[in-house]
Amino acid sequence: MRWLNNIEKYLYRAEKAVVIAAFIAMFFAGIGQVVIRVMEFGSIGTDEIAMVAAALLIFIGAGLGVYTHDHITIELVSLLPANRIRLTAEGISQAALALFGVVFTYYSALYWQGLSRSGETTLQLDIPLTLPVGAMVAGGVLILIHALCRLTRTVAKLLGKEAEDPHTGQAAELISAPGAMS
Repeated sequence: MRWLNNIEKYLYRAEKAVVIAAFIAMFFAGIGQVVIRVMEFGSIGTDEIAMVAAALLIFIGAGLGVYTHDHITIELVSLLPANRIRLTAEGISQAALALFGVVFTYYSALYWQGLSRSGETTLQLDIPLTLPVGAMVAGGVLILIHALCRLTRTVAKLLGKEAEDPHTGQAAELISAPGAMS
């Protein structure tokens, strides 16, 4: 199980770096756009840079949210009375999230494939549209990977095997007890 956690940690670090870089690029592109409009210069494509950065931020950030478990969920699972029932519900939730990752990846890959054949680019900077759509594909794959890793840890816990928390390396309590703060 440790190898799985190590892979996920490396993915997390890469995702975090991409999201931070995308945020910085989007921030400065936005400031640049304001300055350009105030100074009445012609547009130089900062809006296109911000659009590509936003796609990276959103879709890679979705995978990051699944890893950190900070995504929007209905936390009914934590209200269930027995640990085994909570773990089963968590497993079902993660399986559904993995299924979403498969479907999202499939359809975004089809979209990416169509764009790659057409060779479409942005109007001013000629940024290939396959870049932001590629972020969609990557985000779907990351959602799938993180959901499957969490599902694997949940199944291990259900089977009575020790599952490690990928953040701390300690034995994981995957679902907090009812009423516990997480």
